[in-house]
Amino acid sequence: MDVIGFDPSITKKNAWKISSEVEDATTIEELFSKSDFVSFHVPLIDETKNLLNAKRIALLPEGSVIINMSRDGIVDEDALMKALDSGKVKYYVTDFPINDKKNHERVIALPHLGASTSEAEDNCAVMIAKQIKDYLENGNIVNSVNFPDARMPRDGKERLAITHRNIPNMVRQITKAIAEEEANILDMINKSRGDFAYTLIDLENEISNTAIENIQRVEGILTVRAL
Repeated sequence: MDVIGFDPSITKKNAWKISSEVEDATTIEELFSKSDFVSFHVPLIDETKNLLNAKRIALLPEGSVIINMSRDGIVDEDALMKALDSGKVKYYVTDFPINDKKNHERVIALPHLGASTSEAEDNCAVMIAKQIKDYLENGNIVNSVNFPDARMPRDGKERLAITHRNIPNMVRQITKAIAEEEANILDMINKSRGDFAYTLIDLENEISNTAIENIQRVEGILTVRAL
């Protein structure tokens, strides 16, 4: 097959893993219009709810195949059933069979086994352990569904990992508390996703508990960890 991909938030690390032969679609509509087989690999969040809907189904080539091994809710199944009945979509392969649709002659339903090979189970366990260890030791967040990806190489003697509301003036208030301690910031990142934001700050030297307590008192701060 010729492979086309679309990911509006792909990380540099994941991009390096992709073959140069994979064509990068500029929009999801372009991807649907060019694809005879469409496979979904996304979490279920507000942005991916009904990612495939009636409007996008209309873009698909005649007789296309939809493969959903991600989550129930990614595909608007009522709209898809109409496309199956009309022949616009030839088959729907899903790991999330719905009672009133699983017996449709064009639906191939699997009992939620898409990630249940022994290799996948081992890989997931190792990956999760490494990511939790990295979060606990370094404050880095990777592959979170409801928080932004935030990774930064360690620098300095202390790192602050700060969870806060995604509202204006937060970073200024955090850095003000650090400046009052006369501490030097070596590196910093601030990422947000929805209502929440996450800030990592590397300091040249350790700061006092009083400075950390002052940051915790800022309205909108949820957690502060000194690592």
